Amino acid sequence: MKTTVGDIELELLAKESPKVEFHTRLRFCRRDLIAVANAGKDDNGSQLFFTFCSTPYLQNKHRIFGKVTGETTYNMLKLEETLADEKGRPVYPPRLIKTIVLSNSFSDTIIYFESEISNQNNKL
Repeated sequence: MKTTVGDIELELLAKESPKVEFHTRLRFCRRDLIAVANAGKDDNGSQLFFTFCSTPYLQNKHRIFGKVTGETTYNMLKLEETLADEKGRPVYPPRLIKTIVLSNSFSDTIIYFESEISNQNNKL
């Protein structure tokens, strides 16, 4: 992922991620995890979050689908240093700029690259 705080490399947990249920092997017991926020049954939306420490109170509430790898952990930790207002909201929210798939774990999924999508949109 390319972000406004630097690159963050993720290892997606391909065997566990596609499943909607909580996986017993995946635990909120460390930093560097990425999960999808879940407000209720069948509500795995598009809000993602990173863990900065062990968060066992999130277990069976949100789904872990990957982890930050290598030296890019330091860029992820910059997210925690974001300046916040009195309500705890970021003054200058970090942004996800671009994602790049380095290895496709799902052989039945077609990956469209940005240039291919642009070409398809120009044809419409």
